[in-house]
Amino acid sequence: MVLLLVACHAVPFGLPQVWTWRYIPLGAPLRVIFPLVPFAALVLVVWKLLPGLLTATPTSQSEWRALLSLWAATSALSCGVALMHPSGWMQLASLIINPASNSYFSTAITHPNLVGLLDHYEQKMGGFVSHAQTQSAGPIVLSGALHKTLGALPGTQDVADTLFALSPGVNSEFIAHNAAQWWQVPVSAKDVSLALLIAFIFIVIGSLAVVPIYFLGKWLCDSTVGAYAAVGFALLPGFHCFTPSVDQMYPLITGVALCLVVIAARSPQRAWVWMGIVGVWLAGAIFMNLGLATLVPLCIVLWLFCGSRSTVPLDLRQKIIPPLILIVAVPLSLLLLWVVFHFNVLAVYRTSDILRNQLYYNNRSYLWSLPGNLGDFFSFCGVPVTLLFCSHLWHTLRSGKQGDNVANSHLGAKPLLWSFLVVLLLLDLSGKTRGEVARMWLFMTPCVLIPAAAEAQQLLRTTHVQAQRRVLALGGCQFLQVVVFQYFVRVWGY
Repeated sequence: MVLLLVACHAVPFGLPQVWTWRYIPLGAPLRVIFPLVPFAALVLVVWKLLPGLLTATPTSQSEWRALLSLWAATSALSCGVALMHPSGWMQLASLIINPASNSYFSTAITHPNLVGLLDHYEQKMGGFVSHAQTQSAGPIVLSGALHKTLGALPGTQDVADTLFALSPGVNSEFIAHNAAQWWQVPVSAKDVSLALLIAFIFIVIGSLAVVPIYFLGKWLCDSTVGAYAAVGFALLPGFHCFTPSVDQMYPLITGVALCLVVIAARSPQRAWVWMGIVGVWLAGAIFMNLGLATLVPLCIVLWLFCGSRSTVPLDLRQKIIPPLILIVAVPLSLLLLWVVFHFNVLAVYRTSDILRNQLYYNNRSYLWSLPGNLGDFFSFCGVPVTLLFCSHLWHTLRSGKQGDNVANSHLGAKPLLWSFLVVLLLLDLSGKTRGEVARMWLFMTPCVLIPAAAEAQQLLRTTHVQAQRRVLALGGCQFLQVVVFQYFVRVWGY
């Protein structure tokens, strides 16, 4: 029913009367065949390898075989979804080059001195366009570094032109010529080839999130929850519909950070070391995207909830010192950026906040954004995942301290559920994000997938074969939503 409403343009995604995603059908229905092949591969992975993860103690070999296969299938599915566009993989290169959809690449090629770019970066932001204007330097540095590294490899243009050939008459020269006309971006044919390869790298790196998401679910609950959550991410509409973008890589950052916090909670004697590592990791995350600073309170709250449920009694010192180490490690790591590169994160944040309000938020209603943001975020998590998440929340509220139904050695999904809800509500109420949260909050999707997977585990307590079939049924619904969204909803405007 929901997907039928989407197909009929009856659901206003985003902030109604203020800002919404555009409805423009692709007009090439036969191209839906392209994601079917990788989806079939993903089904095969679930059918053949998932049972190895549904046991009480899966072997390391079965885990990594399943996860690597799932990673490959997720990457292939994202590429197949992109091929639904009539422009084929030309669309991937175009979205990387287009300064409106992804200005990091175009900014990087016009600023080849990446180290010099960091020097008093906040003073240069106003001269950039689109996303680069309001974000940290990380994506520009990453795009520039990939451009230089891949550009030194032989044969990149031949490889790209072979891929572009899926669209007759299209090659890197054709795209470079049109990029100069359409967007006034002076790119060479080789730049176009590198843009396509960078798009694939974003997809491949982003798909790696299935690994930390699996282990996060395993360490909080058990391997079954981890497996369900990883499959849920592999079929996440938000991940595939926002191909290609740096935002695709941020769930990986979140998954790793949360895994490190859980490791710290499971080893209290060395918790301060692990939380220090989390602090350094989050400083790098903030360098990539200022919005990822949200992970700092998320990790602290998760630690506190985990500590309250730990099977090992913790004294006050053991509870307080690890989060304090994290709080100190983040600014110290960012201070190092200032000492070495004269990159002032606080100045960058202030400039970003001013520019974001001037460019976007002054005309967007705060009150509309409160429910609109939540609706936008969860709609791109997928209907089945959202329903499972809400069901888990409902059962958690009703059960109170009972009903976790996890082994004594596990913390359960509750710490992550409550940590996520606290941070999500504070973030929404802050008014710092008004619209486009399906993309900008994509990094928080692991926090939805674990509780949803925990609920799925309760509903699918049956034989492995029956569980496989039901997981595939839920996965099929998620995949259908991916296809419908990609066909009808234009998240990039074209």
